[in-house]
Amino acid sequence: MLRVNIYFSTARGTGVAVPPVLAALLAAPLAGDRPAVGGTGTATAAAQPPSSPLPPPPPPPPPPSPPPSPPPSPPPLSFLDGDAAGTTVLNVFDDKAYNRTNVSLASGDLRALAAAATGLVGAVTPRLSLVDHVGTHPRVGVVDHVSVQPVGGSRGVPPFTSGAGSASTSATLVAHDGPAGMAAARRLAVTIGRTLGADLGLYVLLYGVTPSGVSGDGSGDSSASPTRSLAALRRSVGYFTPTHPGGGSWGAAPVWAGPLPPPPYGGAFPAADFGPPVVNPAVGIVVVGASPPVRNVNVVLSAAATAARKPPEGQSFNDGGGAPLLLAAAKALASAVRGTGRSATAMAGVEAMGLAVAGGRAEVACNVTADADAAALVASLTRLAPTHGVVVSHAYDPGEGGRLVEAEAPR
Repeated sequence: MLRVNIYFSTARGTGVAVPPVLAALLAAPLAGDRPAVGGTGTATAAAQPPSSPLPPPPPPPPPPSPPPSPPPSPPPLSFLDGDAAGTTVLNVFDDKAYNRTNVSLASGDLRALAAAATGLVGAVTPRLSLVDHVGTHPRVGVVDHVSVQPVGGSRGVPPFTSGAGSASTSATLVAHDGPAGMAAARRLAVTIGRTLGADLGLYVLLYGVTPSGVSGDGSGDSSASPTRSLAALRRSVGYFTPTHPGGGSWGAAPVWAGPLPPPPYGGAFPAADFGPPVVNPAVGIVVVGASPPVRNVNVVLSAAATAARKPPEGQSFNDGGGAPLLLAAAKALASAVRGTGRSATAMAGVEAMGLAVAGGRAEVACNVTADADAAALVASLTRLAPTHGVVVSHAYDPGEGGRLVEAEAPR
C-alpha cells in the first residue's frame, strides 16, 4: 500500500475562500448523514373563503418562469470517483497557523491513487494563488509538496477522519517489506509528476527518483542513486529564504508572501522534470518525490515562567508580534537536534527548522524518519528548551490530524 501526502498553500485573511474540495474534506466525516432536499410533510389544505354573492376575483397571473439554472458543478469530492475508486482519504489537517493544508490519500491500487492525487490537485490549483498567500512556513508553490511513501498494507485501510486538531485513525507508518514498496513509490511519483506537468501545466521538480522512474544507477535502490534529496532540492529553489525577511503582516517574523521570486542566488531555477520551461510566479513549483516513511512532528514553544536566559529589558519571549526571541530559541533548538548537525544532542533521522507561528508563537518543525523516535525527540527538546529560556507547550503531528505526540517517559 502507498500513501500520498499533498501539501497546499492556502490563503487566509485575503477574501479568498478555501477551495470547495478542501472545505468538503475539512467538514464532517464523509460517511455522515446529509440533510434531505425538500420537505416530506403533508401539505395543509388552504382555508376556504366565506360564501359571497360577488364573483370571486380573477386568479393572479402565474409567476414568470425562472431563468434556466446553470449546469451543476461537479461534486467537490468527485476526484475520488471513476478511475480513483478504491482510494481512501487517510487524513486532512488544516494548519491555520501556517496557512497550509495537508491531505493524505492511500490505496494499494497505484492507478487509482495516481488518479485521485492528480484529480485533487487539478480541482484545487485553479482556486489558489501565491499572490494571495502569506505564511511563516516556507513554500515554493500553491501545491507545495507531493510525497509518495510506502506504508504497511497488512492492517487494512482505516476510516476517514477530518478536521483541524482532530485525532486521525490512520495507520502507523511502517516500512514496506523489501524494496518493492520504494520501487512502487518511485513509479507512482513519476506518474503523478508527469500528469501534473503534461495535463495541468505545472512546473514539476522530482526528488528521490529520476524522470525515468528508476534510481539513477538502475539498481532500484534509491539510497544508492545520485537523485536529489528533498532538502537539496528545496535549497536550490530558495525554499528556506523568506520573501519578506524583515517581517510582514506577522510582526517581526520572516514571512513568505506573494508570488515566487527569482532564485536568491541569481541563477535560474533547475530545469523542470515535467511541465513548462518557465515557472509561473503565481503558481510556483510543485515538488514531487518518493521517500521512506516520514513523520511530521511540530513542537510548540512558549516562554518559560522562570527562564534561564532573561530577555532584554522591554522585550519578552512571546510579545504577540512575531516573538523574535522565541523564534531565535526555536532555531537554536532545531539546530541542536538536527541529524546533520555536530551537536552532541543531534538525532539521526531528524530534520528540523525553527519557524514563527501566527499569534506570536514559535515551533520546532521536524521531519522524523524511521531511524528516529518521535517520542524521544519531544523528550529531548523538552529537556533542552529551558536552557534557551523557553518550555515545550505540546507537540502534534499534522499527518495524523494534529494528534498530540507525547514525550518519551524518563528512564
